[in-house]
Amino acid sequence: MTSRSISLLLVAALATPGCAASIGPRFARAPSSESVQDAERSVDDAAVWRRFATALPVGTVVRVELTDGTRVRGTLMAVDPDAVVLKPRTRLPEPARRVPFATIASIELERGGIGAGKAVVIGMAAGAATFVAFLTVMVAFLAD
Repeated sequence: MTSRSISLLLVAALATPGCAASIGPRFARAPSSESVQDAERSVDDAAVWRRFATALPVGTVVRVELTDGTRVRGTLMAVDPDAVVLKPRTRLPEPARRVPFATIASIELERGGIGAGKAVVIGMAAGAATFVAFLTVMVAFLAD
């Protein structure tokens, strides 16, 4: 009878969903221009990025992807009429970088929080701790 109840409890514990479930994408991303041949679209993209950047408060951490494929992660320091000024977040300090709106393919907000890997480790640790606590209680119960 005891082994059946322990088996039932273990199956129920393993069947419940974990706490590290993915909620969805953390970044909103605007579509990037796929062709450079359409000059009007790049002008419109620059205007859209200008409006987006002016709505952000100074000090916001952003990730900017340029049309040549490079990415810059940094703190928004200023928004000029034709460019944004970013302080790159790197291991070694770098000077502020001026990025023209015409070269921006996307701007993403950096959100705080934990990544998927860290969530998996937290879930595994919580499961292991629960299992050890369960075994301890069962040993104490059976020892009496």
